Amino acid sequence: MADQYYSDQINGSRPRDEESISQAVWGGICAFVEGKIELGAFGEDFPDVCQDGNGVIGTDWSRMRLACEAEVSGVDWPLNPNVVPDVLDVLDFIEFCYEHIAAPRSVHRHGFYGHDHLAFDRVAGRAEFCTKINRIFSRNGVAYELNGVGSIERIGTELDEELVTGWVYDTSDSKLDQLLQSAVDKYRSARLEDRREAVRQLWDAFERTKTLLDSDKRRSSQQLLESITESGTLQKRLDGEMRELTLIGNQYHIRHSETSQEEIQEGRIVDYLFHRMFAFLHLAVVSLDKN
Repeated sequence: MADQYYSDQINGSRPRDEESISQAVWGGICAFVEGKIELGAFGEDFPDVCQDGNGVIGTDWSRMRLACEAEVSGVDWPLNPNVVPDVLDVLDFIEFCYEHIAAPRSVHRHGFYGHDHLAFDRVAGRAEFCTKINRIFSRNGVAYELNGVGSIERIGTELDEELVTGWVYDTSDSKLDQLLQSAVDKYRSARLEDRREAVRQLWDAFERTKTLLDSDKRRSSQQLLESITESGTLQKRLDGEMRELTLIGNQYHIRHSETSQEEIQEGRIVDYLFHRMFAFLHLAVVSLDKN
């Protein structure tokens, strides 16, 4: 099959902004995995062995079910395409399947029993699985991607990808680089708590940036603003932005853990705060690199 459907070639792909799993998406995943079970693609890890004990002939469905239930409790067996599990359970199930799948091929025809003995190619099986899952996600506008090492990542808009993943974290301060890189890695997670942690790390990076130029935070902040722009009016605007970002970090459950602080619940607010702080840090760090 072509890399893209014709409609995608003409109209472009759908925006990848849907963080829920629809029944259509779950049904497609169920159909694909069940087909692979029937072909024996999970037989390397969960082997159904020939009666004479001399070869693997398929997937032992019951062993695979027990292993999956021990690690992904929210997915019912047999797979039910009409009941969609929690989104994180679906994503965990995909990662479980990626870990155990391999492409089967016949190495011996056992005529007496009328079946084939199988060998397995882990790399090819995982590559095919990854391609198919990502096609389902893409066609349905789902904001997740199965990467080449079997982990689910949350993807953003093209602007997100260019800005957040295209920036090389190589400042003069290794601790700042680590905070920025860790924040971006966590922001790509499907788990909201990981994205909250990404926001916390950006606020830590922000506080560290305030002291890069001088041990006195106030003097250092002013020097930072001067490195960004020579315009006095813009410096005042950006100074106001720095003060507002500091207040947000102190008022909400970002930099501190007092019971009086408010926990940010909505994923869209987490996204907003991440992008707002990231934009300022990007401006600041790039400006410092040029000076």
